[in-house]
Amino acid sequence: MVVRVLRDSVGRADRLAALGVTPGARVCVLQRFPGVVFRCDQTELAVEPVVAQGILVDVR
Repeated sequence: MVVRVLRDSVGRADRLAALGVTPGARVCVLQRFPGVVFRCDQTELAVEPVVAQGILVDVR
């Protein structure tokens, strides 16, 4: 579950929020190399590793 999305880049957190990557959203990592692919709700997203590092999750 997403706990927080870091706002380290102008617009990046807003773009992720528009795609549903917000606190409380459930995520499932599908691939970690060469890019990070994950499912957030029913949407699959591919992001660069530096972007994925800004998505803080609780892995319970």
